[in-house]
Amino acid sequence: MAERTMPIAPGVSFASPSIPPLTHPGNPSHSPSTAPFPPHLLPDGPKPKLTRPGTAAYHVPNDVVEHERQENQYELVKILLDGRLHLAPLSHEPSRAPRKILDLATGTGRWAVEMADAFPHAQVIGTDLSPVQPEIVPPNLRFEIDDGNDEWQDGPDWHDFDYIHFRFTVVSWSDWGRMLRVAFERLRPGGFVEMQEPDCDVHSDNREIPAANPLKMWFADLRRASALANRPIDVVPVLKHLFIEAGFVDVQEKVYKIPIGGWPRSRKLKQMGRLWQQNLTDGLPGFSYALWDKWLDRRREQIDVELVDVRKALADKKLRAYERFYVVWGRKPGAV
Repeated sequence: MAERTMPIAPGVSFASPSIPPLTHPGNPSHSPSTAPFPPHLLPDGPKPKLTRPGTAAYHVPNDVVEHERQENQYELVKILLDGRLHLAPLSHEPSRAPRKILDLATGTGRWAVEMADAFPHAQVIGTDLSPVQPEIVPPNLRFEIDDGNDEWQDGPDWHDFDYIHFRFTVVSWSDWGRMLRVAFERLRPGGFVEMQEPDCDVHSDNREIPAANPLKMWFADLRRASALANRPIDVVPVLKHLFIEAGFVDVQEKVYKIPIGGWPRSRKLKQMGRLWQQNLTDGLPGFSYALWDKWLDRRREQIDVELVDVRKALADKKLRAYERFYVVWGRKPGAV
């Protein structure tokens, strides 16, 4: 019998695919950070991401723990999307398949590698602030150190893309509207942009989660600190509107509920919730230490005390908590 979905709005549902075991590929190589970091968080705290010269600091760590979390997070999203790498209607017919693909903020590069395998005749470029991607990749893929907040690179390789992809790029961009406008300009007519992003808040259909709930407070602090760092993350629920403003047509939005913890009755959703709970738990220190210290004036000792209660809230099945995950895509007008 098919798993039931629990819609919260048109196009919004819990994911209920089969749950394969998580894989743990070898950790990609990484370089030690040379970026400034609060001394009282060193040496045992997560290290900030190594950024290329001239870029603003990125506030997520760049260590083995974070790489493994990103790898597991990638597997979770594959489960969420039923194994699909994209929801935009890309064709695999040779005459219509994409020829140029760009993956912004590629992270460990897993999506770019699998996309290059799926479209072997496409040129795939993955960009990131830090060279943590694997060295052995498909021949049609290359990685470059780049910051999308800066002026995008020029030249024939950086224009007329068929598909531009963003995933988990929250806390990366200073101006989401600008990112979409530049992406729109770099597409060929008929090309697609797709964003896959969490809304960075916690919800429940059982009851309203009090503002004083530690998990609710943590997400509120994350939004506030990110705004102060000029990396706003509260725009995710309005991405569809930003796509339309940027000039895209046929804009589609699909919103998933990802349960937090093992509270769902469905065995599959229960397992999914436990995995997402672990993902959030593993990410708490990395997302908190640098942002909270610099922008909320909190020291590590205070942060650690607060995170104890956040972890307890993550494990509270009575909340029946979930996080929303938005997938939005749109097409540049013109030839299809």
